[in-house]
Amino acid sequence: MLLASFRIVPGGHVGVQILFGRIIDQPLPEGLSLINPFKQVQQMSVRTQEMFDHADVPSKEGLTVALEVSALYHLDAAAAPGVYRTLGTGTRRCTSCPNCAR
Repeated sequence: MLLASFRIVPGGHVGVQILFGRIIDQPLPEGLSLINPFKQVQQMSVRTQEMFDHADVPSKEGLTVALEVSALYHLDAAAAPGVYRTLGTGTRRCTSCPNCAR
């Protein structure tokens, strides 16, 4: 039971604590932490990531124009519990524009 109380969050990540399905608003920083052994820890990356998209779109004149869009983003560690609550993990969504959602 004592060993289950220690959790390690690797560098470049933050831990979101979950106790019986309830998300705790206090994120775990990277490193070794002592927590309630009944809590689960979901790791989320706080590293800078790139989202890239390419599209061929018609112009007003009927020509095809190639568009490439790239956005750099990262997760704020303090906002990780709220992001996990609304989006979950493993989702790469552009929340600034509804047409970009994947």
